[in-house]
Amino acid sequence: MDKLVDKQIELNKEALKNRTVLEPGYRIVVISTNKRDLALEAKTKLMKQYPDQKSYLYYQSPNFKLQFGNFKTYKDAELMKKEMSTLFGENLLIIPAQIEVKADKQENENRP
Repeated sequence: MDKLVDKQIELNKEALKNRTVLEPGYRIVVISTNKRDLALEAKTKLMKQYPDQKSYLYYQSPNFKLQFGNFKTYKDAELMKKEMSTLFGENLLIIPAQIEVKADKQENENRP
């Protein structure tokens, strides 16, 4: 019985470590278009160039909006925007957003 309880405790710790929470931050709007194929093409380009970052494709009638990244500070978003401008031009826009953060990263930052 103790082994089962220990195993369940371990599984619960692992699940909590891998969960994400939402907090205020910034994302970069890469494209806003009424052509789905253009939005998907931009998303594919982002995934190839930045595989470690997440991109989010939203449909807000009549436009498809592609947002990129989970940046805690405006400065971090600005640095990425500058890097991305060679691929996507100067029309990138930084917006405030609820961003996804790994729960264990958030807990580590809150510790003294």
